[in-house]
Amino acid sequence: MSSSSEYSLGDAIADKFEESRFPVGGSVQCFLPHGMLDILVTRASVASELEISDSKHLSDDDRHLLDFIIGKAKTVFAVSLLSGLKGTKQLRKAMAMFLEHGFGDASLPITMTDNELASCPYFAKPWNKLKRMNFKREQWKLLAPVFPATSTRLDLEQDSIFPFTFVDEQSREGTFGNVYQVTIHPAHQEKPMLKVSRESSSL
Repeated sequence: MSSSSEYSLGDAIADKFEESRFPVGGSVQCFLPHGMLDILVTRASVASELEISDSKHLSDDDRHLLDFIIGKAKTVFAVSLLSGLKGTKQLRKAMAMFLEHGFGDASLPITMTDNELASCPYFAKPWNKLKRMNFKREQWKLLAPVFPATSTRLDLEQDSIFPFTFVDEQSREGTFGNVYQVTIHPAHQEKPMLKVSRESSSL
C-alpha cells in the first residue's frame, strides 16, 4: 500500500532518471535508461500501487488488470504515475479505462492535441487537462530511443529525449548544421560503443 508519505513506485522511477546533455545549452531533460522499467514495474510493485493482494484468490477484474499492465502497458502505467493521478482510486480507474479500450504501450507516443485527447473515452475523468498535458510531457522520459548497431539514421519524434550522457561542446560545421560528438548511454546502444557524431539540425 502506498501513500503520499511513503516511498512510491513513482519515486523509484524518478530516482533512476538520468540527465540528457543534449541539446547543448538547452533546458535539462531526463530519461529513464532502457531496461530499467522492467526492473521497477513488476507484478508485485503494480499490485502494491493499486492496493491489490496479488494471490491466487484474486478477482477476475484484478487479475485481468494486472495481466494487462505487466503484459502490455508497463510504460503507460509508469507515465500515468508520473502524470499526477492522485491515489489508488484514480490510478486504477485510469488503467481500467486503458484496458477497456486497448490503450497500451504500442499506442505510445501520444502526439494528439489536448482537444483530441479530451474526446478520447480512455482519457476522460479522472484525467483533466493538466494531467493529460503531464502525460504527453512525461511519456518522453520513458521513450528515449535505442540506437541500432547497423544504422546511423533514425526517424524520431520532435519531442524525443536523447540519451546522451556527454556532449563535446566543441562542434564542427557539417552539411546540414553543427556536428557534435556525443556519448550515448550504454543501455541505449544495441551494441555499446563509445561515441557517435550527430548533426544538430537533424535531431
